[in-house]
Amino acid sequence: MAQRLPLVMSSRPMPILALASAVILIAVIWALTLTNLSIQRQESIDAAIRENQNRAIAFEQYVTRTLEAANVAAQHIADRLGAELESKSRNGQPRPLSDRVAANPLYAGIIVTDARYSVRYTTLPGAPRLDPGMRRVFKELDATDKPIISDPVISPVLKRPVFSLTRSITDPEGRFAGTVVIEMPIDRLTAFNEGAKIRPLDLISVIRLDGMTLARRTGTRITYGEDLRGKLVMQHQNREPDGTYLGPSALDGKMRYFSHRRLKEFPVFVTVGIGEQDVLAPVRERKRGYFAAATALSAAILALAILITTGSRRRERAARELEEANRRFEEAQRIGRIGDWSYDIATRTMTFSAPLCEMYGRPEGQNRLTLEQALCAYDEPSRVRLERAIETALRTGEAQSCECVALLPSGKQSIRRLVFSPVASPQGVVFALTGTDQDVSREKSHQRLRDHVAHLGRVESMNLMAGTIAHELAQPLTAASNYLMVARAYAANRKPDRTESLAAALEKVEQQVGMMREIMHRTREMISRRTSNDDIAPVRAVIDDSIALVRVANGYSGIAINVVAFDSGLVFAANKVQVQQVLMNLLRNAGQALKARPDSRIAITVNEEPDGFVTVRVEDNGPGFPEGFDDALCGFAETRGTGLGLGLSISRAIIESYGGSIWLECERPLGSAVCFRLPGSIQDRDSGPMPAHAQA
Repeated sequence: MAQRLPLVMSSRPMPILALASAVILIAVIWALTLTNLSIQRQESIDAAIRENQNRAIAFEQYVTRTLEAANVAAQHIADRLGAELESKSRNGQPRPLSDRVAANPLYAGIIVTDARYSVRYTTLPGAPRLDPGMRRVFKELDATDKPIISDPVISPVLKRPVFSLTRSITDPEGRFAGTVVIEMPIDRLTAFNEGAKIRPLDLISVIRLDGMTLARRTGTRITYGEDLRGKLVMQHQNREPDGTYLGPSALDGKMRYFSHRRLKEFPVFVTVGIGEQDVLAPVRERKRGYFAAATALSAAILALAILITTGSRRRERAARELEEANRRFEEAQRIGRIGDWSYDIATRTMTFSAPLCEMYGRPEGQNRLTLEQALCAYDEPSRVRLERAIETALRTGEAQSCECVALLPSGKQSIRRLVFSPVASPQGVVFALTGTDQDVSREKSHQRLRDHVAHLGRVESMNLMAGTIAHELAQPLTAASNYLMVARAYAANRKPDRTESLAAALEKVEQQVGMMREIMHRTREMISRRTSNDDIAPVRAVIDDSIALVRVANGYSGIAINVVAFDSGLVFAANKVQVQQVLMNLLRNAGQALKARPDSRIAITVNEEPDGFVTVRVEDNGPGFPEGFDDALCGFAETRGTGLGLGLSISRAIIESYGGSIWLECERPLGSAVCFRLPGSIQDRDSGPMPAHAQA
């Protein structure tokens, strides 16, 4: 194949560009949102101010008309009654005031006094008395001929809050002759735009220039009499009689846009206020919608940027992994001396990969060659096999393989294994072949070497079997020889009472001969790796027989063999003779190590493991294993110089053939220990625990 180029360039700028673009776009969205909201906020404020100013002008005209009507009525009554106040008697009850103007329902009541401020005419029932606060009004009348507006009070006759407009009366000579007091309910002033929708923070008020509130309506609540001297509203009124400002209300502290206007003919001004939160409520409502939309759009943009970033990084990681896989593939091809190739049927052209060109000694630039040129690289039989395999693949559409002998330019030969398969179009037409070419020269050489080693292994197995048989038959032969010597001694004596002993000795000889036959059978099975799953060996019987046979065959009369009590119902899932052979090997080795020691002891411990295995431990107080004795289980490890060193290795073969294990405990301060474990089970627990054996 052609030389592989890097799959992709680094895509690191892509995540940075995506995130930067997302941040810029989000910033633009929020800037536009905030700018739009700011514009809408200012537009709402400007519209509210214009509305407030228009309402203030209308309210000023309404109050002016109301007060002017009262003033005209007072002037009319003064002109009509001015000449009569001195001619009429001052004694008696006030006379009712009968006049078309005085009957106007706009007025709560009208009182006419003489120069001494005695009530002479009235529209009120009974004999009304003037409010004490009127004294201030009368004093002000001495200094001006303009109407005076009083403080709002609760009328003692009408039982409702009223304020009064008072004018002086002069006689024909121009002297002070009395007063006309016109009382009006304060709600006459707040009845402005009655019937219109009123918001809770909407405010209108009529205030005297000295700060006294004549009437005030906040929402639908009407109040009066608030003293606003020194308050913010009076400061703005003094600086600018007709103006607009944003500030807290003097009474409830709510922020409002106020527009105030001073009346030209009367010492009062009017104010109209609209709550700031009412003005900005639509903007705030739209603000929540805009913020929600901007947030959602920002989240979508950010998610898209993260998706692009993640996808870019995933693609970059996948590209790196693919490039690394290609590198490992090429390295594996180099190590395994394998290359890939493709064959185009239409052009009859083969294309070699770089490793394949290197193996065939071709320059990398000459990786394309015809089928005939490729076939020239093999010997004649190989060319025939390869052509047949190609024809079969094209005919059947199935993968093929063959081995060929390549003739390299260096003059060497190389055994090649070619595996290839057809490549078909969607219509099922084969148009190419693709395959691998592996140098298997070393494999073939190793195979020949393995065959030779296998032959040597079979010879070694025969030697091992012969050594095993010789080693294992030594014990029963020795025991049988000892029993025959005893039998011969009994026969030489020819005493009648020795007949039973002679028969017993001969029976022991027969047992040992049977054991030799069983050893031969089991050894053959062990060499052939065949085990029986039906073997059951009681642990108690194996230990008892092994101790007895070792004492008979090897003596060891001065060595104490102790067995720690255990459950006598335990059994090995193994052949009794073979397990007995293992235990006898361990006891014989321990006894050999203890021959020269005065206080010699061997301990046998049996434990049942939770996994169902039975572990047997044989330990002694001898000198222990010599240094470097770790490989004793592998065979031919002998410390006495009198044997083949096969005892532990044969024991290992027996134990492992039943799925068990055997090991040495070499790191001990005193003595040595050998342990083995075999699959076990419980047969009978009624026989009681295993008794401890001890013999001096």
